[in-house]
Amino acid sequence: MKSLRNVVGVVLAFALAAFAVPGLAQNNKTYFFKDYPAKIKKGENPGQVISIQNNSPSGNANFNSFRIVAPPGITFKSKPSNISQGYSAIISDPQENGMWVDVTNISPAVGAEGVFILQANLIGECGKGGKWIIPTSTPYTRVWSGSGLTGQEFFNKTNPDAATLVDPCWTGTLSCTAIDDTPNALTALTEYPIGQGSRFSASAGGATFDSQSGFFEGVRGFGNEKLGEVCTDINYAYLNNVLGGAAASDPLGNLVPQNGVSFVWDRDIAPNPIITYTVTWKSEWGDATTGLPTRQTQYCDVTYPALCTATSTFTPVKACLATAVVHSSIPPGEPGCVARETWTVVPAGDPYYCSGTVPTPLAVCLQVTSVFLDGKDPVFIR
Repeated sequence: MKSLRNVVGVVLAFALAAFAVPGLAQNNKTYFFKDYPAKIKKGENPGQVISIQNNSPSGNANFNSFRIVAPPGITFKSKPSNISQGYSAIISDPQENGMWVDVTNISPAVGAEGVFILQANLIGECGKGGKWIIPTSTPYTRVWSGSGLTGQEFFNKTNPDAATLVDPCWTGTLSCTAIDDTPNALTALTEYPIGQGSRFSASAGGATFDSQSGFFEGVRGFGNEKLGEVCTDINYAYLNNVLGGAAASDPLGNLVPQNGVSFVWDRDIAPNPIITYTVTWKSEWGDATTGLPTRQTQYCDVTYPALCTATSTFTPVKACLATAVVHSSIPPGEPGCVARETWTVVPAGDPYYCSGTVPTPLAVCLQVTSVFLDGKDPVFIR
């Protein structure tokens, strides 16, 4: 697991702009998150600093209280400490199982360019997190001019999308094959048996052979990126939804449809490693006339850091240019490719084989196995 900073800043800045309308002077009090943690780790994160700044040039745009609500999946473990210079306040214990804390009766009021600093122990859930301000939820982060969560309210108009994410819970660590020992995608599972550091197993439903639906195993090649000469062990995780009953999210938050798989890794360690894996899909009905496959193997057409969602587009996977486990085997501009795809006629009545209404005229039940090269962790489906 990569190391994370011990000190996290979440800076809320407030500004007042006064403008004139006929017969009326109106205040526009605003704040924004100047600094905030991009990520925290699973579990406790003690010593986190939350600094709140009022950057208003106006002397009468002071704040005296605020409620700070943590993003989804992040909570306050205990009452934060006031480590401000020159300010006192009443700080509440965490409310609603750690969802938020209130800071009231700030003295003196925090005026232009003033900074109020909290130190907190934040708890993160695997792969959770999100925005610090979600106005559609109750409660949400709010700031007031009054000392008791009352008075004129400040609004965030600068960066309302400020967010903190929690690192996913990685399944394990995957090492590299030797720089002078390039695997072949078609034989990698034989050449690198289970137990070697570059091999992973993510099969479901008790599958142990590629003749069984739910089989999902692979091997990592050499390199942290496309043209790199360095290879470092990476944290990885996966979701095998070949036999799943509904769409599910992988550890990074990609939505993986039924009969889909996802293999993800820690990009802070290795942006673009090269990996081969073999997937045997849930069986499908062939064409009623020819008996041949009618479905296509596809990938979710999004570019990191975007995530695959329920509205994402899926694009047919292209054939690889070669079967060597190197980036040059993947067609230019593609996140991955298919090195080999085979189908086998199987009995329709066996577990995990074709189900549902039998086509008319009677069709053949097929089990498809795909061998992939993966360079950018797309979601694959069949």
